[in-house]
Amino acid sequence: SFSMTIPGQGIDFENKTFSLERLDVSQNEVVFSAEEPGKWLIRKIYRFDPLQPTFWLNTEIENLSPIQQTGSLQLTSYFIVGSDATHQHESESFISLQEKLVSTKFDKIKKKPSLIEDQILWQALTRHFFTLIIYPDSPAVLSKTTVENGTVFKSDLQLKLQTIEPNQKVEHQFLIYSGPKYYRALKSLGHGF
Repeated sequence: SFSMTIPGQGIDFENKTFSLERLDVSQNEVVFSAEEPGKWLIRKIYRFDPLQPTFWLNTEIENLSPIQQTGSLQLTSYFIVGSDATHQHESESFISLQEKLVSTKFDKIKKKPSLIEDQILWQALTRHFFTLIIYPDSPAVLSKTTVENGTVFKSDLQLKLQTIEPNQKVEHQFLIYSGPKYYRALKSLGHGF
């Protein structure tokens, strides 16, 4: 599952209820939104292609205040690994940077969160035969991965801080793959997985 927030604003969008704004079956699109009146509006737009093993998560942040604000979008994803020791041992977080791939085992993250500040091209959370890959339209600047309840990866991808004018919307897209670690399918997506 995915949640979103704007860090450093004193607003807990992660625990705020996002309301269903639109369900368009003909366009394979679902839209949810949450608002902090007079401050921010966040919109999550899920777009599905029935012929692809991926979907798009489009996001909008709108400055509802009468003054200029700075903010960055943080996308939080949760990936259940489970309590099976073998699955936990095989589970990993992968962060793709410009020149290298950083891999951190679930067992290591359980002991100490993984924090990476760099130009992050994409992130993958994996377990046994399955993976969750998040590919933002522009590099993220921070990744923080932790383990919750001893069985769940929690990963925050934070995008670059931006100045947002009153009534201005900032949009971002994330390509999401959630499914089997099947190399041929991943390679066919053409994003360097």
